[in-house]
Amino acid sequence: MQNTYVMKKAVVVSIIFLFVGLASFSSVGKIIGKESATTNYDGNTLYVGGDGPGNYTSIQLAIFNASDGDTIYVYSGTYVENLNVFRKLTFIGEDKETTIIDGNASGNVVSVSVDWIDISGFTIRNGVIGVLLDGKMQNSSVSYNIIKENSQHGLRVMGQSDYNIVYGNIITDNGEEGISFAGFCDYNVIAENVISNNHNGTVLQAFAYGEITGNTFEDNAEYGLCLVLWCNENRISQNNFLSNGRDAFHFTSVLNRWSRNYWNRPRIFPKAILGSIGIIPWFNFDLIPAKIPHQQDDNSIAVLDTSMGVMKIELYNSKVPFTVENFIQLAHSGFFDGLVFHRVVDDFVIQGGGYFPDGSHKESPYGTIDLEIHPDIRHVDGAISMARTSDPNSATSQFFICDGRQKHLDDEYAAFGRVIVGLDVLGDIASVDTTSKHGLQDWPVEEVVINSVTIIN
Repeated sequence: MQNTYVMKKAVVVSIIFLFVGLASFSSVGKIIGKESATTNYDGNTLYVGGDGPGNYTSIQLAIFNASDGDTIYVYSGTYVENLNVFRKLTFIGEDKETTIIDGNASGNVVSVSVDWIDISGFTIRNGVIGVLLDGKMQNSSVSYNIIKENSQHGLRVMGQSDYNIVYGNIITDNGEEGISFAGFCDYNVIAENVISNNHNGTVLQAFAYGEITGNTFEDNAEYGLCLVLWCNENRISQNNFLSNGRDAFHFTSVLNRWSRNYWNRPRIFPKAILGSIGIIPWFNFDLIPAKIPHQQDDNSIAVLDTSMGVMKIELYNSKVPFTVENFIQLAHSGFFDGLVFHRVVDDFVIQGGGYFPDGSHKESPYGTIDLEIHPDIRHVDGAISMARTSDPNSATSQFFICDGRQKHLDDEYAAFGRVIVGLDVLGDIASVDTTSKHGLQDWPVEEVVINSVTIIN
């Protein structure tokens, strides 16, 4: 059985070489400039502010007139509003420094009561809570915003909210918590944020199976990061803890993995993190603390919407810029829409980016890219990487996502990102029944279609 499994992997490695084709990604994401602001509704985009005739003057009015799946693009300006978001929308601010939503100190600035919300590019300030995800929220992202000067929380996520992303924000000068997750929230990601000058930086309650990585917790009055009651199985890595009242504390939350965090100064020996189980003192340990502060990466997120669910993928812009730029260019062009995962092998990879459901091939308009390898990017579970022929510099658009760690692919293929939300979707796709179809092996019996790829930032 073991030999058969190894042989199957070897065959598929060869297939990645031989049948890469010349295809590409797709996306519903598009770059919108002021020259587009000639109407208040352009396809699925509603415009607020700007000079276009018919543009909305109120973000809330645009929400009332939108449909699920629409984008609301907001030009720079100050909008004094308390938003009630009840449709599944994408909000894009023109510039996070100058596109301001001000709560007028009279309530929550943005209150969200539905799933599938993306908010990026705003300053969100002067409310009770800056952004409230009001319970049982799924698959939403709050990214690349400035959230500041709210009397209670910068961002608060209520109970049973899973698979959400808080990424790349500056969250500062809020009266209570910068970030607060309250009650049985699983598989969420808090990454690459600067969380500073709040009373508490981040307080998590019953927060499990999450990722807290690449953040800077700085000058928060009481705690930088506090885990309260049944916060277990989280990965807490590569964060900077700088000059907080207490950098980190855990209460009845013992089964977490702390690694490579920077704790105010260079450290050679493991860092003990004080906590308790009930009244009993208990320590967690960062066994390999960082010797220098981490530099935060300006990474993008790709939202890969498939017929079996959504995966959100962090792209490593700074480490493999040419490979990521190729992916983003293809995504912005809408190349992926309607393509399929044409090769699926359980416990190995799912591969797409080259074929339509009828087996016809789609070719990238941008040509080949050179092999780009970074020693810190490995083919871990959920890694996305470029497929190619036997020529190392032949990758175009086809990609594969690793189902499980694939160490033998390291330094041979150009890995350029990793699934941070949706590993369950990856596993579901990897386990579908396959057959030989259109002259290719391991084609799913029932098509797994890529609906769209959207790039955040």
